[in-house]
Amino acid sequence: MALLWGSILFVRTQSVVTITVAALVFAAFALAFNKELKVLLFSRTIASATGVHETFVYALFLALCGVILAVNLPLVGGLMIFSLITNPAAAAHRICRGHRAVVVTSTLFGTLSAVGGFLFSYRYDLPTGACIILASTTIFALAAAYRFLTAVAD
Repeated sequence: MALLWGSILFVRTQSVVTITVAALVFAAFALAFNKELKVLLFSRTIASATGVHETFVYALFLALCGVILAVNLPLVGGLMIFSLITNPAAAAHRICRGHRAVVVTSTLFGTLSAVGGFLFSYRYDLPTGACIILASTTIFALAAAYRFLTAVAD
């Protein structure tokens, strides 16, 4: 059950340092290989045709993602990781146009989900992980409803 739900409130200082280092390494990788990642995640064939070393960049990307998941899985839980990866991005994709807008909006939605769920959990003495997941799902539901209502109005 620990891999599914995790224990986010009982994270040790050493784990926080490990998570921070992994995040900084991934951020440095994303900044260093920004153009390559954009074309690679769009199409590996196009990336290869344009001269990107797609095998190296893709393998490094997958390795870093694996390290980040392995570090966070026992601490945060698989359900929350899945929720915070998919729901903010899907919600942003529903209401934004363009890559940059989706990335910025999904980052804001993810932050709002985590902080809002944590505060709700603290206020009402509820499980933190479940509240964060519900906050993330609520944001996605609101974005889907917004998209539906704007499509009906047109």
